[in-house]
Amino acid sequence: MDSVGGVSPNISKLIEVAGENAKTNSKIAYAVAGKQLQASKQSGEAAIKLIEQVVDLQKQLSSGHVDVRA
Repeated sequence: MDSVGGVSPNISKLIEVAGENAKTNSKIAYAVAGKQLQASKQSGEAAIKLIEQVVDLQKQLSSGHVDVRA
């Protein structure tokens, strides 16, 4: 064994590679979570817009006038 601290060079390299893999996996997980958050936000915004349109339509119906826009 020619390594520092009594750990063989092969084991040191294996630990280094495992650490790099863990960093890569974390980056991927954060990127995926960010995309999921963005998609959830967009879905929520779309739902709010639909609800607002329904409220507007209900107001128009109650007033007896429906504004039909193309």
